[in-house]
Amino acid sequence: MTATTHVTGLDVLRAAADGLVETPPAAALLGWRALDLEPGHVRVQYTARPEFCNPHGAIQGGFLAAMLDDAMGPALFTTLPADQFAPTVEMKVNFVRPARPGPIIAAFLLQSAGFETARRLWEQTGFGPQDVDLPQVYDGFSPFVYFWLEVLGFCAEGQAHEFVQDGGID
Repeated sequence: MTATTHVTGLDVLRAAADGLVETPPAAALLGWRALDLEPGHVRVQYTARPEFCNPHGAIQGGFLAAMLDDAMGPALFTTLPADQFAPTVEMKVNFVRPARPGPIIAAFLLQSAGFETARRLWEQTGFGPQDVDLPQVYDGFSPFVYFWLEVLGFCAEGQAHEFVQDGGID
């Protein structure tokens, strides 16, 4: 009898936080430090270094966007097997004030309001996932596509990758 171990993305992130596996180079450059890692939720701290500043002394927006991306992607990764990955295809960031050198904390909750939104959508329209022949879900951040396929009920939680791979949105 052989024992198999199911390693998750959450396991990998926790191992990186504990120094047991190497932190990805981009995260290391940004000074990544895990504060809270749970399924669908990450809270991480970055170190905005003076080298990241623009001529006015504010952290250049590309570095801030990289920090946000490095919090959003791992939030989804915590819900996936370690051998799956969902890269960011597109994202939009609005900057509301300058960030200065020092610690920056980013938090991302994958399932913040989606289930309630989906419940209300189906309730208000009188439809359900069984009434849709071909879901065409779009969001500017590719992991959200998986999230919406799951919360809208087109596939079970944690099964969006397989749903897409099996042609569920073709």
